[in-house]
Formats: sequence, structure tokens, C-alpha cells
Amino acid sequence: MSESILCPWCEAEIIWDEELGSEKTCPHCLNELGDYRSIEFNFERDEQNDAALAAGVNSGKTAGENHRQEEKNQADESEIKGFVDVLQEDPELLAYEEAVENFLVKQDETPECGQCREYMVFAGEHTVPVGHFTPFTPQGSRRGFLEAPFTLNMYLCPACFHTTFALNEQSRMQVMESIKK
Repeated sequence: MSESILCPWCEAEIIWDEELGSEKTCPHCLNELGDYRSIEFNFERDEQNDAALAAGVNSGKTAGENHRQEEKNQADESEIKGFVDVLQEDPELLAYEEAVENFLVKQDETPECGQCREYMVFAGEHTVPVGHFTPFTPQGSRRGFLEAPFTLNMYLCPACFHTTFALNEQSRMQVMESIKK
């Protein structure tokens, strides 16, 4: 009999055999599985449960479970308040975050950073001229599928400042046409 879990990072379904045991890392994204790195923010309060706790009603839980849940809720609220306080204490950081958000909203494509998983902002274009790129020519082919000149879009991660490049739309179309030939 096999069981499956869902990777919290890439949301891939991981099926594992009970005899072999559970996976420690996701075979798709190689992130560690487990909830010790996960942070959950619960912005909505359960009004019925709050009222029941205030009235002393058990709501099907033991007193210890109710107490632990109440402590967890208080810890979650303090974590949220702590994060908001950091943003409010540093107006430069808040202004930076707002400016990045404005860039992201205006972009057609928003790739994810391979290093830290934050969304990347479009930084500009880089044109590779003839003579600055040597294309790979597959065996049995007369020429490579990517010929200079072509243009790359450069993306920058606003969190870790990692950069990545991707062909722009026009260069992608040229590659597709070249591969079809």
C-alpha cells in the first residue's frame, strides 16, 4: 500500500511506499519536507471558537488542547505584529517593498527566483551581437537553432539580487522558426 503527500514548496504529489518510509526531501524541487520551516499566518479569527473559549465551553476539546490552541493563536498574532512592526520601523524598507510591488504589477512576465523563490523584476534587455555568440550546431544539422543577434530580457531578484536571463518574445519566435526548419 502506498501513501501520498503534497510538497508544500512545489505542490507536487509525492507517492511513497510504507515499507520504504516517507521521503525526507521532495524529488521534484529537492526542498526538505516537513513543517518546521513553514510559517502559517491566520488572519481570520474563528468567532465561534473565541466565544466558546470566553464562555468556558469545551467545544469538543480538552482543557489542555484549548489552552495550547489559545497560546498558539497568541504566538501567531505576536509574529504577525512583529513583522508589521519591522516594516513600520524601517520606512526605507517599506518604500522599497512598495516600489518593487509597483514594478511587478506592471510586468507581463514575472519569473520566480531560483535562489529564494521571490518574484523577479524586469531590469532591461541585453542584445547579443553577431560575433559575440557561437551557436551550438547539432550533429547532422547545417547550423544552430539560436543565431546572433538576439535579445535577452534580464530579471533581477529584489530580495537576493540574483539575476537571470530569458529570450525576449521576438527571439523566442526566431528560435521556434529555426527549430522547425
